[in-house]
Amino acid sequence: LAPVWADPDKLEQVFLNLVDNAVKYSMEGSRIRIRAHPMPGRPDMLEVRVEDQGVGIAAEHLPTIFSKFSRIDNPLTRNVEGTGLGLYITKSLTLALGGTIAVESEVGRGTAFGLEFPVATTKRQEAYRRRLLVQAHLDDADEGPMALEPLPAEAPPVDPARRPS
Repeated sequence: LAPVWADPDKLEQVFLNLVDNAVKYSMEGSRIRIRAHPMPGRPDMLEVRVEDQGVGIAAEHLPTIFSKFSRIDNPLTRNVEGTGLGLYITKSLTLALGGTIAVESEVGRGTAFGLEFPVATTKRQEAYRRRLLVQAHLDDADEGPMALEPLPAEAPPVDPARRPS
């Protein structure tokens, strides 16, 4: 598989949140599966699926699970602690990484999250290098003759009554 074009810390947080939820909402001994493959017809994208055999999510709750502070209140999930921010953060990070996230679920059968991420193509890597060069040039320009310099510690105080001419 081609490497994903992403900040590794953000990508790790996405998968930690999804796997943590899969563990929390699955019965002991059930399977959690993570699969990844290139997207058919899209060589610049990678699809990743995180699937569990947990309690599942009712269809009426699916539209709101990525909302901030979203918690599903039912007898199967009531004893699971959480703030309702995990999937909101997961979706926010996924979008920030240039990806997408979707969910499929069935009560009593489990949940599957499908994610798509851009791969580290040569074109993306070259664009990134160009952006770094431009940024380095801009940073160098900030050091030029127009840059402000701090006043020395022994600089005389400014007289407010004196106006610049």
